[in-house]
Amino acid sequence: MIDHSTISAFISGGTQGLGMAVAETIINQGCRRLTITGRNPERGEEAAQQLSDKGADCLFVACDAGNIEECQAAMAAAIAHHGTVNALVNSAADTSRGSLIDTTPEVFDRHMSINLRGPFFLMQGMVRHLLDSGAPGSIVNILSTSAHVGQSFLSAYSTSKGGLITLTKNTANAYRSNLIRCNGV
Repeated sequence: MIDHSTISAFISGGTQGLGMAVAETIINQGCRRLTITGRNPERGEEAAQQLSDKGADCLFVACDAGNIEECQAAMAAAIAHHGTVNALVNSAADTSRGSLIDTTPEVFDRHMSINLRGPFFLMQGMVRHLLDSGAPGSIVNILSTSAHVGQSFLSAYSTSKGGLITLTKNTANAYRSNLIRCNGV
């Protein structure tokens, strides 16, 4: 049985939607240390207050998941504030529309940055921390059926989520002997 009070969770995109629902669920299950990120500081502070009111020490860090430096700084801030991060949920995503024909290079790059590069570097920061401390941990990447079946109007999104599937499998295989799990849902 997991003692959820020992979990220090980090949720990218945790200020709204699915990320906020994950944050509320793990707090309801007993998690008391939580970091959430998002691009909107006002919404982030509001969400952090709502989660703190439920009994968690909730830290909000403004972070654009498409910006590597902001991802690295957010993970460092979470570790500094809570002493550790041993659970990561990559929920931040760009879901803007575009087909193979009409997706611009800028939209393509934004999908890859937010949906794949950001999770990569958040995972890297947490895994390095866990390896340095010899602690176990868990990563959950929010995937999409679009990565398997594709959708003509979500070409770049589907491609980025396909890459996240591969990253999830690679990480799971590479660090399982260190008791670091990586799953996708």
